[in-house]
Amino acid sequence: SFEFFPPKDAEGTARLFETAAELVRYEPAYVSVTYGAGGSTRDLTVELVGRIQRELGLDAMAHLTCVGARREELAQVLEALHERGIENVLPLRGDPPKGETTFVPVEGGFSYASRGLLLSDHGPTHVDALSHLDPRPEAPSIEKMALETFYGSATCIDVSHAAPRTYISAAMLDAAVDTARTEVRPGDILLFYTGTFNRLGGTPDYCFQYPGLDESAADWIVAKGLKAFGVDSPSPDNPISRTYPIHMMCREQGITHWENLANLDQLVGKRFTFIGFPLKIRAGTGSPVRAVAVL
Repeated sequence: SFEFFPPKDAEGTARLFETAAELVRYEPAYVSVTYGAGGSTRDLTVELVGRIQRELGLDAMAHLTCVGARREELAQVLEALHERGIENVLPLRGDPPKGETTFVPVEGGFSYASRGLLLSDHGPTHVDALSHLDPRPEAPSIEKMALETFYGSATCIDVSHAAPRTYISAAMLDAAVDTARTEVRPGDILLFYTGTFNRLGGTPDYCFQYPGLDESAADWIVAKGLKAFGVDSPSPDNPISRTYPIHMMCREQGITHWENLANLDQLVGKRFTFIGFPLKIRAGTGSPVRAVAVL
């Protein structure tokens, strides 16, 4: 699709239509025309989408900004679009009026707002479904996994001394447990504090400069009987790894994990209830979570 901004003068309008005519050969699914702040281009937007659809044969969509407008005004705009054969409209709240930082309800206008969300099921703080790790058709997607998988008794250990792009071994995990003076019990959820979020959260390096668990650590997780585990980095595997021993272990053992956790330094050596429920995403290979530790 292509998006056009309403031009400021007749010359700009002529250039817009010349450009749009050139784009016809690309067969876009639709083209859209934006809507000036506070409805400043309202009439022009209506005129342009009508002409584009009528003269160029392209499906046109009009933006419709609702902030600062009364319901009666919006109804008139929608009627004008309908009269021009426009069936595609993108309603938007819009920005606060120029010079203002907050939204002030307009008498006769709308007093509520909602937002559309576009998310990756592996983008922010999230938990993996077994179907992300296991290619077999019977591997469960996120909405089919048992809820008890995602909460339970937990503790946290400090492995933040491991340098970025190095490996964390089973021996290092044993030492971290001793240093934290905690106990890792069968059925626990164990969180690994690598310090990655604290040092690099919000920077490009966060995605590449973190340590990862090695094969001996994978075996250690299995031997400890952990129900699940989590890290405060993009992955429990080292970013330089090409064998991904932790993800492969999770595939073989049916163990899931959380990635991109935060503030784990506050949990080292403590026992708590960890809660990281997923959204019920149909066929999801993972899900964003709001991770909580109840101390």
